[in-house]
Amino acid sequence: AGVDVIEYLVVAPDGVINTRVLANLLEFARIMGADVARLAAERRGDEDLRALDLIVAEMRNETSLSKLFWLDFEFNWALAGAAKNIVPRLLLNSVRGLLEKYTPYLETLWVSPGSITEGYVHVVEAVRARDAERASSLLLWIWASRHQTFVESADKKSRPPPPNH
Repeated sequence: AGVDVIEYLVVAPDGVINTRVLANLLEFARIMGADVARLAAERRGDEDLRALDLIVAEMRNETSLSKLFWLDFEFNWALAGAAKNIVPRLLLNSVRGLLEKYTPYLETLWVSPGSITEGYVHVVEAVRARDAERASSLLLWIWASRHQTFVESADKKSRPPPPNH
């Protein structure tokens, strides 16, 4: 399905988010992210490590949710580059416009800036050590810890207001 179909399935015309479809998308991101981290640990080069280190350093000093959101995207972009497989980057690039469109809304869903960056330094260390299993399990943990909170937050924010009596 194209990005326009995905958008249609996730966001109803009245602005209500279909949290079941959103949960499915996040589940796919979790699965893909874990495999990308595994490949990155196996295939990464020194340039890849420098890029990941730079992004994590920027994340640590950033407090703007908007900038953190995009640094998170850039981290996953760099990790996909380290995996040396073009398909994850093509997928990320295909949703970039959709993320740009909904960034103001997505920013309201994050509870704390630390929840965006938590764990990435450990992922980079696992990639550096070429520990594919650890890199993969850390990415699974990051996505799983965010996943439920994100879906619950989206559900609360997208419910239509109760009828006035």
